[in-house]
Amino acid sequence: MPLLYSAADVTVVPSYHETFGLAAVESLACGTPVVATRAGGLMTVVQHGETGFLVPRCPGFFAERLDLLLRDDQLRARMGAAARPSVQQFAWSSVARQVYATYEELISVGQCLVAL
Repeated sequence: MPLLYSAADVTVVPSYHETFGLAAVESLACGTPVVATRAGGLMTVVQHGETGFLVPRCPGFFAERLDLLLRDDQLRARMGAAARPSVQQFAWSSVARQVYATYEELISVGQCLVAL
């Protein structure tokens, strides 16, 4: 998938509902801007105006933003450069550290409760 996302000029995610937005994260991790609907996790993943655009689910809005990105090489390059750093917290190593820290915290709280 990285080759496909990297070869694209932009990724479009026209979801009605999106719990997380994995396709958007993968695209951004490859340095490809995203145009997506304002739905669920996409609103957290895509930074409007910085790594892509969030639009209402309407063909006209998608067409307008896609046209802008495809015509403006500098904007597309700027968004592409900002894309990868914007999703580093979703890297497996980062997620593993977060899960580990959560378990460590739960263990310490559990030990405090046992001591009571």
